[in-house]
Amino acid sequence: MKNKSISIRFASIISASLCALSFCKGLSANVVYADEDKNKEQLLSNYEDNNDNIDSFLGDEYRIIKQESYYQQYEPHFLNNKRDTIPNNSNIVKNVHTGNNSGIYYESFDPSNFAQVTSSLANNPNNQEIQTVANRGQVQNPKDAEHYPTARMIAIFYNVYNSPSDGPYTVWCYGTAFLEGPYLAVTSGHCVYGDVSDDNVDNPRFADEIKFYFGLNGSNEISDDYLRFAKAQTSFIELDYALTRCHLRDWAAVELDRRVGDYIGWYGKISNLTTIGASVTSYGYPGNANPSDTMFEYSGVIVNNPSGAGFKIDYSIISAGGQSGSPIFWENENGVKFVCGVLSASNAANTQSGGPYFTTFIFNFLNRYFTSQQGNYSYPNLHFNTTQNNVGNYKIRIINDSSWIRSVQYNSKMCFYNDGINWQNLSDKVTITINPYSSVIVTISKNWFADAIVASYVYQSKRCITCANNVQNSQPSEHYNLINA
Repeated sequence: MKNKSISIRFASIISASLCALSFCKGLSANVVYADEDKNKEQLLSNYEDNNDNIDSFLGDEYRIIKQESYYQQYEPHFLNNKRDTIPNNSNIVKNVHTGNNSGIYYESFDPSNFAQVTSSLANNPNNQEIQTVANRGQVQNPKDAEHYPTARMIAIFYNVYNSPSDGPYTVWCYGTAFLEGPYLAVTSGHCVYGDVSDDNVDNPRFADEIKFYFGLNGSNEISDDYLRFAKAQTSFIELDYALTRCHLRDWAAVELDRRVGDYIGWYGKISNLTTIGASVTSYGYPGNANPSDTMFEYSGVIVNNPSGAGFKIDYSIISAGGQSGSPIFWENENGVKFVCGVLSASNAANTQSGGPYFTTFIFNFLNRYFTSQQGNYSYPNLHFNTTQNNVGNYKIRIINDSSWIRSVQYNSKMCFYNDGINWQNLSDKVTITINPYSSVIVTISKNWFADAIVASYVYQSKRCITCANNVQNSQPSEHYNLINA
């Protein structure tokens, strides 16, 4: 694209300070400029959403883009010969810093855990259910700075059995991925974990091997000797997705075996960008590309924001097989792009596409790969919006931006900051329940000289406190504390 810049971090770039964005819609949006200092974040103003009951766009007419339509499948599908629903060598990972369960499900790639039996590839692979699209253009130089962090991704499943006597086979599945750190790729959950068997039994598992070719420009470049080639070391998905393959959790993070991002950079990102009407673009590797294995660029707008359902955003970008895992970019007024979500689904008519947007949880989880701050992701903070300021009270939205149902306590009167941040001397506490990735609007009364609001929840004998002042602003100044309950 001409006259456009994209937020990419290179190891050799000197950190620079960028201006805060003039942005008024987005929910507690965090931004990391990839070419800034490691720990620098900017907090954007919040989107005041007065509709708590927005229906999800996921209806019967919507579906996940299934592997048979998203992937080029060169071989019959697989079934583990032990018929495991979850591979033996996978488990629930502990929080990387605290040791607490984080709701992330993972498998490490260890060649000793499988026998690499590979069948010969079919000469004429069949691209099933590939849709022809019009709103796209081929990227002429996928190795330029803007496109290089996007990769053709190949997931390989070994020892595929459809029955005890039907196999083994090898299945090759194609998708798209992109860099969000020096050795961290992001893609769709169903690109790394799923069931591709033909036995009509649900047998999901992780791919045995995943390869990435960043900036690939044609099938002739596919080789393990490719300059910007990498393999998966560990793949992460949300536990919810491992158990249910819920559309709203269809994202994955993959640790690579080399720091390819130190040479080609990685994308900046923004959380909670759900503004209806916002222009978005996407880069990916559609299965019907001509020439094959070439990158295409798409454009569209956000047409639906199902905040009531949380983790899903709908884009008017039309998709084709192979685009699964493509980055979705939002562009600010200065022409700088930030990844705001992952392309993973389309409607039955293939007139619209969607995927999970970067919530605060995803944002923080990805951040740990290139910031020196060690976040505590087992205790995600509550957040506030001021939605209304009346003479005697405030309407405050309390936001639960996590995958857990929270029993939340808040003080119904304003309090002094020191009391709130330490959860002491509070005599007007009220308990409410907030669903995952949802919010509740409460009324908090003014209280003489007190100028703070506070809410908290208890988990694993700890109380996670959010206390804020400057409540007269739509985005109060939030402060956090974690104490023994």
